[in-house]
Amino acid sequence: NQELETYLHCYCTEHPNSWSSKLLDAEFVHNSFAHTIHQQTLYSLLYGYDPSPYPKVRLTSAPSVDKHLE
Repeated sequence: NQELETYLHCYCTEHPNSWSSKLLDAEFVHNSFAHTIHQQTLYSLLYGYDPSPYPKVRLTSAPSVDKHLE
């Protein structure tokens, strides 16, 4: 919880009127870090896998674009 508190403190100081828009980001970051007690992420403990931070990219009809996206 200390990491989450630090993140929110830093963000709220810089953006006091829009901090609530970053709560989902803070939750994702918090749940994606390996915690010291169990050496696994909370996502891994709950769901058995770690989520990708990036959305899946669909392939296009242009092979050069597909290669670049890989």
